[in-house]
Amino acid sequence: MKNCLDWLEYSAKLPAPYLTGKTVGLVCWADGVQAMQGIAAMDAVAKSLRAWTAPYSVPIQRKDLFDETGAVSDAYRERFKLLVDVMLTGPGVVSSR
Repeated sequence: MKNCLDWLEYSAKLPAPYLTGKTVGLVCWADGVQAMQGIAAMDAVAKSLRAWTAPYSVPIQRKDLFDETGAVSDAYRERFKLLVDVMLTGPGVVSSR
């Protein structure tokens, strides 16, 4: 992630530098409830780089991410879908895909 942030410096002199006007969806994976701390830190970074953060984020607890077959659990599949819908259509308007 740090490398990605470092590369944003090349946009510093552009008319819309850094992440100006971009919508950012936040997802963080942790071993427990610490995922929300990661999301809070990324939210501060994104906003300082002039991005709009989606009003919905996905904190992931590692033990719940996968089902017994190794696939992403239904609960997290729905959460990811909701995040994508919010980012594509805006808050309050969830598609019926």
